[in-house]
Amino acid sequence: MKKYLLMFLIVFLIFIKAFSDDLIDYKDYILTDSYNEAFSMAKLTGTGVILLFSLPGCGNCEDLKEYTFSNSKVKDFLSDKFVITTVDRNDEKMGYYPPDPEKSKYVIEYDYSYLYSIFEIRTTPTLIVLDNNFDRIGRIEGFVDSEILIEEIERIICGKSSLKKGAVKKITVDDYKVLRNAGIKFKALKYAELLGNNSPDTGINFLLEDFEEGNISVLTEYALSNGINVYYIHSASTEITNIEKQLPLQKEESEEEKTVREIEEECSGKTDRQTITITQARQIVSQNKSNPDFVIIDLRTPQEYATGHLENSVNLDFFSSAFENTLRKMNKDKTYLIYCKSGGRSIKAYDKMIQLGFKNIYHMCAGYEGWINE
Repeated sequence: MKKYLLMFLIVFLIFIKAFSDDLIDYKDYILTDSYNEAFSMAKLTGTGVILLFSLPGCGNCEDLKEYTFSNSKVKDFLSDKFVITTVDRNDEKMGYYPPDPEKSKYVIEYDYSYLYSIFEIRTTPTLIVLDNNFDRIGRIEGFVDSEILIEEIERIICGKSSLKKGAVKKITVDDYKVLRNAGIKFKALKYAELLGNNSPDTGINFLLEDFEEGNISVLTEYALSNGINVYYIHSASTEITNIEKQLPLQKEESEEEKTVREIEEECSGKTDRQTITITQARQIVSQNKSNPDFVIIDLRTPQEYATGHLENSVNLDFFSSAFENTLRKMNKDKTYLIYCKSGGRSIKAYDKMIQLGFKNIYHMCAGYEGWINE
């Protein structure tokens, strides 16, 4: 019996490991609310565009992002064919329609909310698929798993040669800088080196350092037969290493540095959150002492809460496994004032609450440390 139990456990662990290996962070390749930027990047890369229309608090939208788009097979299939961005309903963000201003005399910039009407969004999530001419070629509504998504996209692009790999594209130095700063990676090499490779990696964008346009027909045939994208900068003397020196240093930001930066931006009023100072917080708390629809939430751990907290505050541990489930059950029409130790956890909690449909939230960015020190 123990032998069978051990075998079952080993098989189960192998299954879990295989499943987790397939998961990636969808934000690695999907832009957030970057409609105009997505079309600009697609224009430079010669790819199509997928618009992911979603709403805060939409469970199917989150599942589509967290499960379907977080599958590595989906990323591998889509990322070389499309630039993908989310489009949340937002009255402040703007996007062009038609999406390429250079192709039409009559281009208007609409807010994101109106784009929902233009693209006839009836439910969320909805994926609008556009080819590299920015013509609509398909839509997918509702949640679908990774296998169905790949099948549906394959069906949509079937016969669309413009979305198949095998492009040769001339770009400027400025174009290259835009693409590099957007996180698109290239492998720079000599023309002869590329043609000497009988099986080039189809997952790489190649950039030629010394290409002469007299060889364009040979290069185009090579790119098509091998299914690769090749870029070149029209200047035989252009050295990629010199261009790289002009680019800003892309230093990886640690989680700690990111949190510090977010708190600084938050407390200086540079974000869209409803941020309040300690003085404002004291006034709001005083004005709402007898208001049953006003709730103060302390996001720290129970141990931190026990050392001191705002009067009448409710402890909801941000790190608790029940945190999100508890939020889902709370009255989203009440007014909440949230705080943690110094702003890091409360920023993430604020965003999660907005995502879940909470309407009135005050964020005390300086946290409990600011409260007791002012």
